[in-house]
Amino acid sequence: MTLRTKLLLGYAGFVLALGVLGAWSARTLNQMSAVSGRIIAENYDSVVAAQDMKESLERVDSAALFELQGQHDRATAQATEHRMRFNAAFAKAAANITEPGEREVVEAIGIGRDAYFRRFDDFLPASGDRTARYFGVLEPLFNAVRADCDRLLHLNQEAMRRKADLASAIARRWFYITLGLALLLMVVGVAVEFSLSNAIVGPVRQLTDATTKVAAGDLDTAVPVHSSDEIGTLAVGFNQMAGRIRELRRSDLGKLLIAQQTTDAAIDSLYDPVIVTDGDGLVTRINPAAERLFGGRVDTVGKRIEHVAPGPRIAQAVSDVLLGWQRATRDGVSTDYYVRQLQDWKGSLEVEGIPASVLERYARICAETLARAHARSGDRIAIAAYLGGGDAFDHAVGEFAAAYADKAEADHAALRQAVADGRIKAEYDV
Repeated sequence: MTLRTKLLLGYAGFVLALGVLGAWSARTLNQMSAVSGRIIAENYDSVVAAQDMKESLERVDSAALFELQGQHDRATAQATEHRMRFNAAFAKAAANITEPGEREVVEAIGIGRDAYFRRFDDFLPASGDRTARYFGVLEPLFNAVRADCDRLLHLNQEAMRRKADLASAIARRWFYITLGLALLLMVVGVAVEFSLSNAIVGPVRQLTDATTKVAAGDLDTAVPVHSSDEIGTLAVGFNQMAGRIRELRRSDLGKLLIAQQTTDAAIDSLYDPVIVTDGDGLVTRINPAAERLFGGRVDTVGKRIEHVAPGPRIAQAVSDVLLGWQRATRDGVSTDYYVRQLQDWKGSLEVEGIPASVLERYARICAETLARAHARSGDRIAIAAYLGGGDAFDHAVGEFAAAYADKAEADHAALRQAVADGRIKAEYDV
């Protein structure tokens, strides 16, 4: 599985969690809407119908009072209009019976209505004491029918209150369920993302630590490979690189160390002074012969060559210890000095009066001395000028190398003979 696939799966988990939470929330809202619709469909219409019947019944009763006051036409018109409204509201209530006991109440309203309207029709054309007839017959029937309408109203209002309480309880329960589901999805999402981040960041951290160790020289460090994604491929490549570096160290570094040790031993064994510098002109090594002229390694290694071996001290085979560049420190203040001879104390010959044979030898000595001084200076231009274009120097170096090799072999043979005779103790293959 690639790293991109892992990231996509992690994001897909979040999207799925959001989808599940959204679907659950939509379902909850739909159910809440259904509860509200059921309340309206089952009870609200009956409540409105009961209120309409009460209002229409009261209007009919007012028409009876108008009749008592002699307003016959007004009483008849109002009674006719509101009887029709009462009957329409009654039909609506009778068609929406949903609660226990509601049917009996509606039937009682229907019976009371019929009795009241018959008495009302008898009341309009009646003669005699109609006031007593109203209060004795018509009003009691009116009160009975109105009481039944109030029962219907209260029955549906109580049902609406119960259903509203039930809807509130359901809403609270769904709220807590939705909240719990959201928290659960959040915890699961965080756990999945934490696991995914560890799966990604953990190998990267291991790779970083291994890189730091390898940079510090610990080439035996290896990165565990736990996956085949890009990070796993990178870990495999890192381990292969570290293995090749280890092989290179085993194959070449040992050889370089041996070569360096051999070179150091050869330089230390030379009778001539030798100073080794790096590309920046800083002294990196000085052999014992050079230490006698220029100072110990503590005083020379790491300093510039012109400070360790100034020109006058290099040119002379045996030099004045104060000649050349010097540094003196007094009271914590360092001061540089350059010392040179102010008087020529060197000996010479009266060349005007010496024979030719002696002059030739004297000239040869002077030339060898000057050549030696320039050779010790390390000035490649001056040395090349003295060597010229012939092969004399090549032959001289070859003869010196052969003689030096013979001398080294003779010394080694003498050493082995001394070991064999027991005069010297030696350990082999160390």
